[in-house]
Amino acid sequence: MALERFLKREVPVPVLAASDTVAVAIHEMIESGAGAVLIASSENTLEGIFTERDVMTRITAENRDANATVLSELMTVNPVALGPDTSITDAIEALREHKIRHLPVVRANGEIVGMISLRKLLHDHIQELMDELRSLEAYLNDAPGG
Repeated sequence: MALERFLKREVPVPVLAASDTVAVAIHEMIESGAGAVLIASSENTLEGIFTERDVMTRITAENRDANATVLSELMTVNPVALGPDTSITDAIEALREHKIRHLPVVRANGEIVGMISLRKLLHDHIQELMDELRSLEAYLNDAPGG
C-alpha cells in the first residue's frame, strides 16, 4: 500500500506558517491529536516541521516563552519527507533510519499531501498483517485434507 492511500484514512495534519508562535502550534497539536505540525509557505510547500519533542527540548527545557517564540526560530528546516507513492515498508524504514516519529508526505514540487506518524503507521501495518494471517489460517483450515 502506498502512503497516499494510507493518508486518506487520516485526519488532516495541522499546517502553520513559520511566523506563527509555538503557542499556536501547541494548541493545534492538542486540538488535532497530532504530535507535530508542518510549516508551509504561502504556496503550501513544506518548509519545516515542529514536533512535541521540540516543545520539550526547545521550549520547556530552555524556559522559553511559547507565546513569544515563533516557529521559524525552532522548526526543523527541510525535514525528511517522502512522496505519496512511497510504500509503507519504505516509510517505516525511513522513520527507523532517521530516528524520527513524524514524516511529512509531499509531492515532487514540495506541496504538502499530509503527514504520517510511526505509531499510526505501525498500528495500521500490524492490523493488515493480522488480517492477512487470519485469512491464511482460514484458507489452511478449510483446505481439503487439512
